[in-house]
Amino acid sequence: MRILFLYLLLVCMGSNAFAQRNYVPATIITLQKDSLPGYIDYRNWNITPTEIRFRTAPNAPIQTFRPPAISGFRISSTNELYLSKWLKLDITPHTMDYLSNHTERVYQQDTVFAMQLVQGSLSLYSFTDEHNREHYFYDGADRQPEELKVIKQMINAHAVGTSLQTMDYYHEQLDLLFNDCQEVRKRTAAVSYTEKSLSNIFLRYNNCKGSEAATRTIVQASTKNKVHFGIQAGFSQNNIRFKGNHPLVADGYKNGSSPLLGVWLDVPFSRGVRDFSLHTGLTYKSVKTEWQGTPASGRYTERKFDLSYIQLDLLFRYTYPKGKWHPFVNVGVAGAAAWNAKTEQKVVYSSTDTEIKEAIEGPRRLEQSLIFGAGLEYSRFQLELRHARSNGFSSYNSLKISVASYQAMLKYRLF
Repeated sequence: MRILFLYLLLVCMGSNAFAQRNYVPATIITLQKDSLPGYIDYRNWNITPTEIRFRTAPNAPIQTFRPPAISGFRISSTNELYLSKWLKLDITPHTMDYLSNHTERVYQQDTVFAMQLVQGSLSLYSFTDEHNREHYFYDGADRQPEELKVIKQMINAHAVGTSLQTMDYYHEQLDLLFNDCQEVRKRTAAVSYTEKSLSNIFLRYNNCKGSEAATRTIVQASTKNKVHFGIQAGFSQNNIRFKGNHPLVADGYKNGSSPLLGVWLDVPFSRGVRDFSLHTGLTYKSVKTEWQGTPASGRYTERKFDLSYIQLDLLFRYTYPKGKWHPFVNVGVAGAAAWNAKTEQKVVYSSTDTEIKEAIEGPRRLEQSLIFGAGLEYSRFQLELRHARSNGFSSYNSLKISVASYQAMLKYRLF
């Protein structure tokens, strides 16, 4: 329970970390169409923001704006332009689980920030809702914003059972929308519901109409943080302590070392600055120790413990994002499963009489650890130092075995 409590605490820490700020140069477009330069807390949003935080100078007070309060905003570094638009959107979750249990569609009518993709006589926009559904819609000088519709629903067919059906209504919409340009209209059937494909067809239409206004894609490609995957190798120095009221408790157990081999995965919390992330790893390790001496029984005794583990790490990591060298710290928990466990005790009664038996019958095969680490990242390489403390392998109430590990790991990012 203590490990679980600490894990939940770390989850909260990670959620708070996600809220850290990243102010970048930007411009607010007021309701009077004036431009107000300053800085916006930019998240390279996966889901379109419902509000933005703005300051006129790096140390100025923070102002919060929702879509009805401004006409829009532009991020300078990526040239992303978000405009405030009143929309009616179908935001029904398109998941099998939801559609299997709900038949009614869910609609949202509100003023939202929408990212402009194409500007012209017909302009194209995108909006990502809270269910991570991507929506595309258009407007024009004499047209109100209208969503290009894709609807998914569950259908029951006696021959094949229940299946998910996708209805691409946007093909019919585009066919009617581009009716006055046959060269573009004949291409609508091949248009996919993606940013690139829709942007291309709207650009073609605007070029076909010969609009005097500049027709261009507003949004430039922004750098998105990707999941990183790599390999790792290192070693661990293990300090093992036996405590409690049990015959195995004694001073002088030898500390052991172990190779560490495995893979790792780093998942960023934001698409903007790569700083906070969930760092996971799958690692082979071993725990070995031995003891020789004469315990209270008066018989010379040798004890050997040798366990091999596969360990899963769950760590919350902060990486300093600036420069070429990136220091980082992480904290988290780990769970390890022993696939090989040997605990042997040899008692010598005489030169001809020796007894060998299990030192711990049924050793604990699931180990839990707390991990603290720090390191340095350069290009594709990482050097990390860790300290880990685990609850060991004793299955006896009267015997507590703690393992304190000091680890050094070299990591290489494959992608």
